[in-house]
Amino acid sequence: MRVIVTDDSGEKFDYEFDQEKVLLGRGNKSDIVIQSEHISRKHLEIRFEEGIFYIKDLTLANWVSYNGEKLVKNNEIQYFDFAPLILPGGFSVKIEDENIADNMDVDLGTSTSSVREALESNSKNKIDIYNTRLSGDAAISGYKKQRTDQKRKRKLEKETQKTQEMSRYLIIAASIFLLMGYYYYYSEVYLAEQSSVSTPPKIEPIKKVKPKPKPVQAEANNTQTDDKNELNSKPKGKKEEIPKVIENFREILNDNTTCPPGELRNLCKEIFGSFVKPEGIKVINGKLYVLKNFRIRLEKIYKNNFEKINRALQVQGMLGFVAASGLFSGDNLKKVEKLNLSRIHVLVYQDDATGNKLRRSFVIDPTIYRRFSQRDWDFAKKEVEDKMITNFFQSKFMPYLEMEYSEK
Repeated sequence: MRVIVTDDSGEKFDYEFDQEKVLLGRGNKSDIVIQSEHISRKHLEIRFEEGIFYIKDLTLANWVSYNGEKLVKNNEIQYFDFAPLILPGGFSVKIEDENIADNMDVDLGTSTSSVREALESNSKNKIDIYNTRLSGDAAISGYKKQRTDQKRKRKLEKETQKTQEMSRYLIIAASIFLLMGYYYYYSEVYLAEQSSVSTPPKIEPIKKVKPKPKPVQAEANNTQTDDKNELNSKPKGKKEEIPKVIENFREILNDNTTCPPGELRNLCKEIFGSFVKPEGIKVINGKLYVLKNFRIRLEKIYKNNFEKINRALQVQGMLGFVAASGLFSGDNLKKVEKLNLSRIHVLVYQDDATGNKLRRSFVIDPTIYRRFSQRDWDFAKKEVEDKMITNFFQSKFMPYLEMEYSEK
């Protein structure tokens, strides 16, 4: 078996083996050792059996590319030398059977002396007949070999043409994918960043309105009536829920809530990772309440970098991102839905010298995971963590967070 390894600079390394199985990797026990951080300790296995080569990807998180496609882990396939075999780091591998070349160099003059003596003892007639038979057999064998070579050549040309067509399709598909990626970036990210740039408001001239004089006596008599009308004319809706939100916040805070036992415990750990009391979750009237400390969550995101934490406290949209973190990732929203919890109330508070104060409360529908992709969330999360930019998060995910309460 002959194995030729070419590195990214074009330098070739030639190896020859008599064994039927060869291991290639970065580990010292490998038959072919490649000292590169891109190569795994056990990366590629080559096996030779009955004139056929087989290859297998032994990596866990790495890859082996054959004929433009990545191999399935620990799945052995047949190797043909016309298809490229590529490893990470720009390494390529070619496998040959060295016995093919060796068999072509057989010396026909090494026949035993006994055979030569037997041939020399034959009569001239027998030699002529023997030579005639040999010529006929050679002609038939040559014809068969020619037909076989032609069939192999046609088969190889078809396989090469098929490989070229497949490569052409892959190039077209990659081009379409790049164009879609560019369109996605332009339409979702770039335009979102441009739209977030604030424009100065137009200043309209103030219209002067002359108040109509009212009778003093009538105003005095109707003071009580106006007060009652003002109380009755207060807008109804979410503002009536504010005292209930604050009441629930204080109730959960006083309970020193953490992760409850049972099915909710695993969900709680996935939402928070690690938390500091009082943080945690609680179920009230079939709804899931999630209590989060704003500053502690920022410390987890920015790994106790106080400069970044103090800057993040002032970033617009950061309260919403902290509320969504841990819920929008993975299958956590789906798990809440399976627990038959109709709504998620996320209460984000901040502790200061005056005590714990509720900053903002959001309501989330647990079924919204069907409306966005996990890749979009990962992009928004990375943008906030690396660049402290919430533009993509606000444009893509803030519509899913219904603000229930906000501090004045």
